[in-house]
Amino acid sequence: MDNMTPKESEVVETLNELFKRFGVDISTDSARTRGLLMDFCGQHKREVNLLITAMRYDIPGELIAVDSVDDLLLTRLVQRIHDNEGTDKRLATWAIVAWATVLDKTLPTSPVAQEYLLPLGNAVEYFNRGVDWDNKGDYDMAIADYTKAIEIDPRFAEAYYHRGLAWRKRKDHEKAIADFSRVIEINPQHADAYYYRGYTYYYESVGSGYSVASRYIDKGIADYTRSAQLGDKRAQDFLRSKNIKWEEKQ
Repeated sequence: MDNMTPKESEVVETLNELFKRFGVDISTDSARTRGLLMDFCGQHKREVNLLITAMRYDIPGELIAVDSVDDLLLTRLVQRIHDNEGTDKRLATWAIVAWATVLDKTLPTSPVAQEYLLPLGNAVEYFNRGVDWDNKGDYDMAIADYTKAIEIDPRFAEAYYHRGLAWRKRKDHEKAIADFSRVIEINPQHADAYYYRGYTYYYESVGSGYSVASRYIDKGIADYTRSAQLGDKRAQDFLRSKNIKWEEKQ
């Protein structure tokens, strides 16, 4: 389970313990299984729901009936969940692999698993796949891959930066600001991080109370100023529009 996130691994380990305790019944009684999983790892609702979704489509039953999972079976099971639930194929793959792991079934190195689940070689590969997801508009998947890149390389400034952009698109502005701030800690010359942190501060203050708005507008102006000093034309144009001067410096 080295390819899984810590919370994914925790849920699979819990399911495995339940299987050891209750046997195969844990793979057929979805209400009971859901209740037990929620008791022991209810903070990971998404992963629990994915496992129960797989049960609704008899994924454990199909896995029990075979000695190993080949490419054709894995692809068919992923497609079943995807077509009926609209579940992202990577998440569907995770649920199937989780059940296969608990049921001690051998998994293939399949194109589906390669694309959606199996571990990549290094932080850059996760980052690049995150950019691909981002370009497709799948920000949840992009954030997941940027996060894995950061777990491998905690000083990967561009992974924080792109994750910050993805959080902005998700309108999670606090997390976006936190990521842009981390970029600036790592690389104080990152003009884009100053620009987008400033943009987030400045425009997301709209609708806040006056004192809160004023504080964030001031922070936004400060970030725009630093970005402009580092040569960012967008920040310079913004400051000109507000008749605010800056001095270019490194």
